[in-house]
Amino acid sequence: MIAARPAPARQSKPGYEFAHAIVDDYRRLAYVELRTDERAATVTAFVQRALAWFESNDIHAKRLMTDNAFSYIHNRSLHELLAAREIRHLRIKSYRP
Repeated sequence: MIAARPAPARQSKPGYEFAHAIVDDYRRLAYVELRTDERAATVTAFVQRALAWFESNDIHAKRLMTDNAFSYIHNRSLHELLAAREIRHLRIKSYRP
């Protein structure tokens, strides 16, 4: 009988980080954080902190434009956050960076 080994814990690769950034299109003011992943919870928490930071600088978001990454498009908590703040979520066209 062969015993199954438990799956190793999923960890990010050493030396890899993801830059999450939001730029105000009018003032060109940017908010950036380095995170170890791009999971839905990480993205939502980042957007929440970014919106609070922009509001502290008297910038109130009306629209958020993202690419079509899975963590933006299929992220229920992000959609709920944007809906609660009445922020419209725009997506870029595929293959058009």
